[in-house]
Amino acid sequence: MERDSLTAFDELVTRRRSIRRYKADMPPDGMIEKMVQAALVAPSPSNTQPIRFIRIRSSQLREQIRHGMTAVQERLMQIAVEAGRPKWMKNRIKFYNRYMAFMFDAPVLMAVVTLRAKELLVGPENLFGSRLADIRVMNLHMTAGLSVMSYLLKGEEIGLGSCIMSAPLIFLEEVEKMLDLEDMELLCFITSGYPDENAKPIRRKTIDEIYSCR
Repeated sequence: MERDSLTAFDELVTRRRSIRRYKADMPPDGMIEKMVQAALVAPSPSNTQPIRFIRIRSSQLREQIRHGMTAVQERLMQIAVEAGRPKWMKNRIKFYNRYMAFMFDAPVLMAVVTLRAKELLVGPENLFGSRLADIRVMNLHMTAGLSVMSYLLKGEEIGLGSCIMSAPLIFLEEVEKMLDLEDMELLCFITSGYPDENAKPIRRKTIDEIYSCR
C-alpha cells in the first residue's frame, strides 16, 4: 500500500506497537472506559458478549499475583537445576520472565476473561457430537481477539500504548481463585499507559504471504 494512500484507520493500525515502558502518569479513568467501550461493541456470536475486562487496581492483589508468579518461577528453576539440561531450561524461564516483568510497574493492568464454554448437546442423540462444543470454545477465543483488538486500537487513537501478555499464565496457579473468577477463565493480561518508548517498526508479512484465492 502506498504511503500517500493510507487512511486514518490505516495509519492507526500501522503505527500500533506493543508498549512495555510507560510514564508514571496514571491515565484518567475516562480514557480506560473508552477503550473498554470499544471492546464492548466488538462482534460476538449471537451477541453473547462473553468477554469481561477486570482492572487490577489493588496493590495488594498485584503483589499477590507477583508473589504467585515468583513462587512458580523459583520452583521451575529448581527443576532446571535437577534436570540434565539446566542451562537451556533456565534460559527459557528467563526468556518468558523478560517479557512480563514490567507488568507490575504499568499504570493500568487489565485481566481479560471469558465466560467458560458450557457443554452443548442437541437432543438425546447428541446430533452434532463434540463439534458444537469445539466451535463454542473457538467462538470464545475469536470473540476475545476481536474485543482485545478494539481495546488496543482505541487506546492507540487516544494516545495510550498497550501490550497483550499471555506469558504470566505459565507462572500462575489457581489464578481464577486468586481473581475470584467464578465460571470464568483468564485469557491474558493487558498493560496500558502513556508510552515512554518509541517502539521500533517490525517486519510484517506481505499480502501475498497471507492472502490467497482458491
